[in-house]
Amino acid sequence: MELLLAEIRGFADARRITICYKPDNVTAREFYASLGFVETNIDELGEMVAEIVLQ
Repeated sequence: MELLLAEIRGFADARRITICYKPDNVTAREFYASLGFVETNIDELGEMVAEIVLQ
């Protein structure tokens, strides 16, 4: 996952990386948070949306 994130960060036009997971999935929440993802909201399907905003 770290290699994938590094590759995405390498794209000059990339502005954010967004993922979704079930809100009650504690393992996913902790894993994505450890990679720098920040939860932003719950989508229309009831999934947690988290993102990394790229500079």
